[in-house]
Amino acid sequence: KGDWSGPRAQKGVEVRKNAQMSPAARAVASAIGWTVLLLWWTNLTPITPVRPQDLAGVISGVDYGVILRGIVEAAYWPVIVFALARIAFDITRAATGSPV
Repeated sequence: KGDWSGPRAQKGVEVRKNAQMSPAARAVASAIGWTVLLLWWTNLTPITPVRPQDLAGVISGVDYGVILRGIVEAAYWPVIVFALARIAFDITRAATGSPV
């Protein structure tokens, strides 16, 4: 039969509210994620690099590998700048505890 007079279980909404990360923890997690993406993008991770020419083939005489290679070459530096800016923003957000 037991003693059921103890504290009651929390409702789902209360559990989700208590399980939310703090703004600083979210900022640190975001900075880590962007750092991993940046390391992968610049081929500094020990993971096998993915090259555009390996992803695409020739379909109906169109070499999609060349097209993808051109897109990656055009986006290479802008992606690096954006990732570095985002990492700096997230580190600043974590240091200040800003809820942005």
